[in-house]
Amino acid sequence: PYNYALVRVNANTTALHLNFHNNYFLNGSEAFDNQSQQADYFTLSENRCINQRNHGFEIYYADFVTVRQNQIKTTHNTHFDGIFIYDADSAVVVEENFLPNLPYGSGIELQYCDGAMASRHRVANNFVHNGVFTNNTTYGLYLFQCRYVDVFFNTINVKGGGTNNRGVFVNNTLGNRLLNNNVAVEMGHALYVVGSDDVEASDHNNFYSEDTYLAYFAGADAEDLAAWRSASSMDAN
Repeated sequence: PYNYALVRVNANTTALHLNFHNNYFLNGSEAFDNQSQQADYFTLSENRCINQRNHGFEIYYADFVTVRQNQIKTTHNTHFDGIFIYDADSAVVVEENFLPNLPYGSGIELQYCDGAMASRHRVANNFVHNGVFTNNTTYGLYLFQCRYVDVFFNTINVKGGGTNNRGVFVNNTLGNRLLNNNVAVEMGHALYVVGSDDVEASDHNNFYSEDTYLAYFAGADAEDLAAWRSASSMDAN
């Protein structure tokens, strides 16, 4: 029951304005999987995704994507990404999702997703708790090659003994903002920002790590909040 996605849009399939609301997805490799570059305008809301093996939602190439108020849970102790979105460049909204007790992988992952200054992507009010019962590398939120993403009011708790764990990981991005988030890790860094231009603004966040370093910014570890502020000139509040 875990080799196939429960709902899949195959490559080169034209599919527009698909709305999945209040469904119960049980088992499978993914609850929903889009592989088509001719598919846009997806809304996935108030669904329960239970016991998928690889991803809750895996969405490639689609623009105008809303993932809202879904619950994603699994008992598999394998690499698992709760919400994975790749190369979505118009109006991406990921908000109010509940992802408890996930194994290693990424709770929410966006790659090559470019918003615009006047139309920013939004990742907001999500709850992510992952890295449970594992020492493998785990990310609460993973942003790679993304532009103009607002990360607001999320609660992220990364457990497990992976020394490369990251609560929020930001790499090769531009114009992103981190505001009013609660991020805690058992091991690794609460916040890991690879480049000095990856984050435009960060403030009013609560960062916590039980490990040696709280954060990382542009080539250097920051042991505590004072060191993070000094290196980044952010999070004054």
